[in-house]
Amino acid sequence: MQAANSRPTLQGVEMEHALKAAYALQNEGRVWHSVDLARSLGLPGALAENIARALVATGWAEESKSGGMRLSETGAARAVELIRAHRLWELYLVDREGMSLDAVHTEADRREHEITPEELEKLDTELGHPAWDPHGHVIPASGSRVPSPAGRSLSAVAIPGSRLRIVRLDDEPVELLAQLVALGLRPGIDIEILSLESNLLRLRWEETVVPLSYNAAGHVFVVPVTAQPIPMGEL
Repeated sequence: MQAANSRPTLQGVEMEHALKAAYALQNEGRVWHSVDLARSLGLPGALAENIARALVATGWAEESKSGGMRLSETGAARAVELIRAHRLWELYLVDREGMSLDAVHTEADRREHEITPEELEKLDTELGHPAWDPHGHVIPASGSRVPSPAGRSLSAVAIPGSRLRIVRLDDEPVELLAQLVALGLRPGIDIEILSLESNLLRLRWEETVVPLSYNAAGHVFVVPVTAQPIPMGEL
């Protein structure tokens, strides 16, 4: 399946990236400011301020008298559509085009801005209306909000002897994701914590022992393993 041929302008792509960042901030239950966008996107403060103003001008965001900002209903809907498109494309690229887990984020980032609503529904149908992308992020249904991510970071809950199931990997930074994939870590596998050391932890899955830095473990999200297996869709 191919994305639409018409491409948004660079300015439009920057706006939509900012829109997704603002949605993530708002999904944490707080009002956001341009400085939050700057931090999330790694942009200079002045540029983030301009983008925030542009979001207001397009009707995607609204500013309160106190200076805080929130997405409008239209802006939030477009953000969810972009997130949904991104995650569907990631699954498509892994399942249908055989791309590795650490390679799909950049390509999905490009395609999410090009697909039309009609093509997005066709892609969802073609993939069988999946609930999860290959990194373990929920794929929201059309018209719904994006739920809060599942699991807690491995660095926060690792205790020697505990058994945990990986439910999600951060897809950024890509370089770190590549390291996690190279170690064989992925959503759905069960791990056992063997030991904690000064700057790393050692974990085992199947017959493999993996050393993992605390920084990397902060990008791996897990839930406790129960006596009975839990399907990914019920986590």
